[in-house]
Amino acid sequence: METASDNVGLSVDPSILGNHIRSQDKKESKRLVRGKAKVILAFTLGVLTILCIAIPLFVMKGDKFERPLYIVELEDVEVANLLAKESGKSVVFNPETAQYKAMLWVIYSDPMKLKVDSENLLQRYGLATMYYATRGEDWDESENWLNGVNECYWYGVKCFGHDQLATNYFYGDSFLDPVTEINLESNNLVSLSLPIEMILLRKLRVLNLSQNKLYTEFPPWIGKMADLRELKLNNNLIHGTLPTAIREIKYLEKLDVSNNVLTGRIRSEIGSLISLRELNVANNPLSSTIPEELYALSKLEVLDFHDTGMRGSISSSLQQLSDLEILDLGENYLEGSIYYGALAPLTKLEAIFLDSNILTGVLPKLFGVELKKISLHNNRFTGSIPDSILFEHKITHLDLSYNSLTGTIPSDLSEANNPRLTHFLIQGNSFIGTLPDGLYSSNMEVLHAANNLLTGTISLAISEMIELTALRIDDNEFTGTVPWTSIIGSIQKLEILGLHNNKYLTGTIPSDIGLLTELRDLALGGNQFDGTIPKSVGLLKNLRHFWVEDLKLTGSVPTSVCDLWEKDLKSFMSDCVELKCTCCTSCGGLS
Repeated sequence: METASDNVGLSVDPSILGNHIRSQDKKESKRLVRGKAKVILAFTLGVLTILCIAIPLFVMKGDKFERPLYIVELEDVEVANLLAKESGKSVVFNPETAQYKAMLWVIYSDPMKLKVDSENLLQRYGLATMYYATRGEDWDESENWLNGVNECYWYGVKCFGHDQLATNYFYGDSFLDPVTEINLESNNLVSLSLPIEMILLRKLRVLNLSQNKLYTEFPPWIGKMADLRELKLNNNLIHGTLPTAIREIKYLEKLDVSNNVLTGRIRSEIGSLISLRELNVANNPLSSTIPEELYALSKLEVLDFHDTGMRGSISSSLQQLSDLEILDLGENYLEGSIYYGALAPLTKLEAIFLDSNILTGVLPKLFGVELKKISLHNNRFTGSIPDSILFEHKITHLDLSYNSLTGTIPSDLSEANNPRLTHFLIQGNSFIGTLPDGLYSSNMEVLHAANNLLTGTISLAISEMIELTALRIDDNEFTGTVPWTSIIGSIQKLEILGLHNNKYLTGTIPSDIGLLTELRDLALGGNQFDGTIPKSVGLLKNLRHFWVEDLKLTGSVPTSVCDLWEKDLKSFMSDCVELKCTCCTSCGGLS
């Protein structure tokens, strides 16, 4: 049964309904506003997140920063992240670093616009980092660096299998030919630190940064350049020690770090460089002995430890270096005698320098059929000149000066047996006898035999010495007259003539001595010369030292000679008694 109430419809006051609808609309509106606000906030936070993660960069014009920008492109962020992974975030995002500038260039200024997957991205970044780290803007030559040219065509850079003479520079081409050589020798590179990013040049074989202004520690990361064949860092101011990691460069053939300020010792790890052919650490303040492991480097052709503070003795193991061509251990503190046969197996030896040490005993036996230069001066060697030297037909320089050698100068030491001998130096020993005529050869350029006990006369054969530039036979016991006619008529290249303190040389100073126009040093004092100083001495415009003290000269020094002070004259010594001299620097003998 239906009740009345079942048939009664719902009735709502329109004003109430309107108010309800308006209330619902306001709630929906507020909900939409809140939703939009959340979207805007999320977007803003996203942008801020990108801006917080990315670092402010600058657009570059040349090498100068112009206006700040931010990395906002995803592909640029990927590149930045990759470079940060290689260099470290604290380095690559620091505006003071070369890495930061290199990243900036890669992302914004490099016309190639390389992507994160570009084959030569890291190679190009590594080169750019080196450029900024060594003040590339001040290099003497930087053709093509940091422009659209493929890096294989940048000045001093070579790549594997790449034609360096090609005229097509491949602008914008990002092909990868790995860099194999960097040669920036004498190019005004200035740096306090070579960047580790150079190891990104993973196929580098030759690195030549010699004769620059590198005030850096020896790169501790050098062992990571595993493909290096040649490393030249000589003539800089590189300090520190040779790192043990250098042993990792198994293929290294040439290592030149000479003329730096390296310290410490040569470690045994040097023996791990089994491919090494040239080792030059000359002129560094090292303090070490030569490690025995070095003699295992059987391929070694050049060994140069000149002026490195080396101590100890010369090992008999030296004979293991049978391929050695140049051996320089000069100006060190090596002592003791040299095993007589230690050098005999070194038949490829072209030059040996053992000068300025404390070596004793007899001169070592030398059999190098290629031997050209022998320098053993300033040691304590005794005995005579060995026969093995006399028939070295290719020898050009022989320096045995300032030892304790005795005996006579072998007559077999002649132009016939030594046709290429141009420099013969034996001063400061105790040789007796005469200068054999064989030494008066047409090839001789420098003959120094001063401070010995030599006797006899100066041979007329001196006229054969047409290439002679220096003759020093002072402080001996030569007698007789000087064959001035032969000297002046034939030896036009003579620069140094030392005859002083022989006591018994006689004659006068020739009037035509001014014809020896190349003379720089003329030492005649301590003999029996008489007469006057000829005016023609004033024609010797290159004269620096003129010594005529302790002679029997008379008269006055010509004005033309005094006028030489306006040229190069630095010292003029005479007696100032019988010879009147108003322009001498010293009177009465050597002082």
